[in-house]
Amino acid sequence: MNLLNQAYQFFIDEVPQLLQEIEEGLNNLNQSHRNTAEVHQIIKAVNALETGASGVSLQVISNIAKKLEYYLKTLYHQDLTVDQDLKSLFLAGYDCLAQPLTQQMETGSFDTQQAQEK
Repeated sequence: MNLLNQAYQFFIDEVPQLLQEIEEGLNNLNQSHRNTAEVHQIIKAVNALETGASGVSLQVISNIAKKLEYYLKTLYHQDLTVDQDLKSLFLAGYDCLAQPLTQQMETGSFDTQQAQEK
């Protein structure tokens, strides 16, 4: 097994745990329950997916993760109101990342056109 295949396998093995961390973090997010450490954990998991995807030439997935990470950083601003609408937007962004990743894990590829349209 060459180095790229090993890196790919390591990345794919890590994906379910990282997706779970992101989803749970976003689902637990609300105005009264949001601290910097929790926000940082969500962003750290998204960043790990971004970096890992880039490292194994899944650039479309990396780009989606980068955009999600950019928007999640707004959660560091304590004056931002975390209501159901904002939470729904973040969860929709998570779905845009999770769907192609899940397809990649299950089939070894994903529909890049569909992933970019979301």
